[in-house]
Amino acid sequence: MMKIRTLTAAVLLMFTSISCVGGEHDKPEQGQPKQSQPKLIGASSPKDSMVKESSEVHHQMTELAKNTYCESSSDCGVLGVGQRACGGPSKYMVYSKRIGEDSQAQLATLAQRSKELAMQVNLKEQMMGICQVLPAVTAACVDNQCVGQSVNGQNQGILQTE
Repeated sequence: MMKIRTLTAAVLLMFTSISCVGGEHDKPEQGQPKQSQPKLIGASSPKDSMVKESSEVHHQMTELAKNTYCESSSDCGVLGVGQRACGGPSKYMVYSKRIGEDSQAQLATLAQRSKELAMQVNLKEQMMGICQVLPAVTAACVDNQCVGQSVNGQNQGILQTE
């Protein structure tokens, strides 16, 4: 008999606890508007702004490197873009050195900024990677266009500027 009373008391206590967690007490009274957390319109998280800036940097790099004309492989260059969580670039961008020294310097600055932004996002999101390193990429002039060629022939991780 004592066990039944103890069990009944435990069950009643459990139902009472459950009803307090998400029951009638959370509902607004009839005719009263439901209260919600204030939302900041137009506010964005630091990660959102970093992702947006990263997208803008990528767009600027693509615009600078879109002319891939070359006459020999020495006219072509490769830049690492972004940053993997374990280190190393997330992609490579092939460009023509014929864009001029100023544009090459700007491209290098943007590539560095893309690396910094990726590192910040990785850190903020506590990203972990599989620590797979992209194969090295070399640039070559093929049919008067700079193209990236992976050492192992897989051509993964090469940004196309077209």
